[in-house]
Order: sequence, then structure tokens, then C-alpha cells
Amino acid sequence: MNRIALIVILMCMIILPSTHVQAYSITGTYKNLSGQDIEFSSYSGKPLVIESIMTTCPHCNEQSHRDKMNALYDSYSDSVNFLMVTVRDADTTADMQNFVNKYSIRWHAGFDNNNEMAKQFAVTGTPTMVLVDAKGLFVNKWVGGHDINVYVSALNELLSQDRTIQNTFSGGGTDEPSVIERLFTNPIFQAVLLLLVVIMIYVRSFGSKPDLNPPPKSK
Repeated sequence: MNRIALIVILMCMIILPSTHVQAYSITGTYKNLSGQDIEFSSYSGKPLVIESIMTTCPHCNEQSHRDKMNALYDSYSDSVNFLMVTVRDADTTADMQNFVNKYSIRWHAGFDNNNEMAKQFAVTGTPTMVLVDAKGLFVNKWVGGHDINVYVSALNELLSQDRTIQNTFSGGGTDEPSVIERLFTNPIFQAVLLLLVVIMIYVRSFGSKPDLNPPPKSK
């Protein structure tokens, strides 16, 4: 009986490690705005979009980019986790909180501890979007701004879904030209504007006001 028990124990020691669930692939932590260190593995079970930013980055502050990210969150937050981390050492908690408030960011935000995440995914510029699957395995990375359909297609493929997002965001996020842009690209307006410019140049160069009191002609 003791031999049988020993054999069962040995078999369990061999089988259990081989059936152990794979650990979450992103290692390390980030620090949230409350100063707590949060394991990246806490997001396991759902795909994760990580946006690397700097609060001083011009493109990170573009309203159109922020509107795209808000639209993605609104459309996919039920099945995808979203996280924003700054990779700028000089960014303070106040800087990040102001950034979050300014752009109505509703997902988790914080600081990339010792640039652990940036090193894992070779983040060299901001904004950089990293997409990982539910196990933390790398799926895709985008540097800079892209059309929202690029992100939508990647998320749909990962989730095996077919969602669409209308690119009509508030706050300047729409890709439609403005009234002024449409006006200046109108050929009729361009022709009229050109004619006015020519007339103004002619008047300034050759035109003169008529003399209302001409001197008398000599006899």
C-alpha cells in the first residue's frame, strides 16, 4: 500500500507542473495615481491595450487622438482592458491627473515603473499603443497616430468580432474638412479670390485717383 501511495505522489509531481496554466507574459508592475504598485498580471483574462504617453508629447495631447482613444474605450471596454502609462520620468502625479481630467480619460492610468513595460516592448516614442492578448502575449504595436480603423481591425480580429466605429468624434476628432477648408478648396472661390488679388495689385501699381480740380490749360 505504501508503494502505491509513493507511485501516485510521484506521478502527481510529474503531471501537475506540465498542466499548470501559463503565467501572464507581461512581467513587472506599474504605479497607479494613488501610488500603489499594480501587477500587469492583474489584467489577465482579457486583451489589454497599453498606451505609452508623456504629458508633454504634442501628439499625445491632440484632441483627435484623445477622441479616438475614448471612442475605442467606449466601444470595447466590455471585453478589452485599457491602461495608460507615462514613460516620462519627470511626469508627476499632478501632471497625470491633470492630463486624465483634461481629456476625460476613464480607464486606468499611472507610471511605468523603471520603464519595465517600455523595455519589454521596445517603446521608443510616444504615443505608442501596445496590444496583448488575454495571456499577456504580444499581438501588435503602433507608434504615433493612426486611423481608428487600424485599431478596430486589430481588436476585431483578436476578439473574432465585427464591430464598427463611426469616426465622428467631438472636439475636433472628425476627419471631415472644416467649413473654411471646404471654402478654400472650392474652385469658384479660388477663382474669385485670385481675381481680387490681381485687381488689388493692378490698382496699387498703376491706378491713381482722378484730379477733381485740374489746373487750367494755358492758352
